[in-house]
Amino acid sequence: GTTQDLTSSANWTSSSPGAASVSNEAGKRGLITANGAGSTTITGSFAGLSSTATVTVSQAAVPSDRAFVTNFGSDTLAVIDTVGNRVLTSIPVGSGPRGVAVHPSAGRAYVANSNSNTVSVIDIAGNAPVATVNVGSGPWGVAVHPAANRVYVANSLSGTLSVIDTTGNTVVATVVVGSAPRGVAVNAASNLVYVTNLAANTVSVVNTLDNTLAGVINVGLGPLEVAVNSGANQIYVANSFSGILSVINGASNAVTPLPVGSNAQGVAVHPAANRAYLTLGSTGSLVVIDTANNSVVTTIPVESDPRGVAVQPASNRVFVANTGSNTVSVVDSTTNSLIATIPGLAAPTDIDVIP
Repeated sequence: GTTQDLTSSANWTSSSPGAASVSNEAGKRGLITANGAGSTTITGSFAGLSSTATVTVSQAAVPSDRAFVTNFGSDTLAVIDTVGNRVLTSIPVGSGPRGVAVHPSAGRAYVANSNSNTVSVIDIAGNAPVATVNVGSGPWGVAVHPAANRVYVANSLSGTLSVIDTTGNTVVATVVVGSAPRGVAVNAASNLVYVTNLAANTVSVVNTLDNTLAGVINVGLGPLEVAVNSGANQIYVANSFSGILSVINGASNAVTPLPVGSNAQGVAVHPAANRAYLTLGSTGSLVVIDTANNSVVTTIPVESDPRGVAVQPASNRVFVANTGSNTVSVVDSTTNSLIATIPGLAAPTDIDVIP
């Protein structure tokens, strides 16, 4: 008998593309790409005949001591060793990366590329891009809802929120929010997403169960970034034009204003320590807030034009992306002291860590 290689002629399908997909593109037919942990059945069909094979994808070990920083100046995502406080590598992403969010259990990071209208999906075990998702215009902030396998992206130029299914890296819904949306945060306990609308001075509340607008909350002037304390059901909004941190009660949507200083940029929460951290771009400082009584504890000098901020609870460290000085500041949250400055970034704008 004779044999014939039909790989380039057959039609290929995958029963679970979230685990692995298979290409029908010319020159790549039959090429399998691993997308996430799980199993899938690959089927090849030709001239009425078919054959199947089961492919199992195992999740590579994800390091626990990493931070990820968007380099707006070089169109890359920097990977930082949070033990040695050094840049390990930089991964090419899209044009104008702004927000970044990590999905540790899936081994992925998501980067919003504001100039290319895409989200880059990064394998954080292998430090490599694995997919690109087209979203709205001017994507800025990004947040992950791990339990729902969803990523939420604020499209600053189209006034919408893109909802991405992380199993297939596809947009499954687009929700109209307010004008110039910037920051996004998920309250997994209440299944609500909070989106800051910079030009409308509001926060849109989106129900994650049906992707509908659940409410609109008036806050300060120029709301930029937002963070959630799910356990306390409190939402914190940095208002860049009014020098106010808006503290929202998630149960009633009542707002408490807290004066913090001019040009508020990023905000992050350390729930176990009852602390929130706010960056002030114009003064190069990090404001420490006691979330139990909504008061300012202290202000820590960092470097030039701090923007994104992230908390690593396991190490009691706070990481600040300083856009103006191309550095990341590392703060000890137990002593409120600056303990390291990491060089080698390029206009870093946002940061997220593996907790």
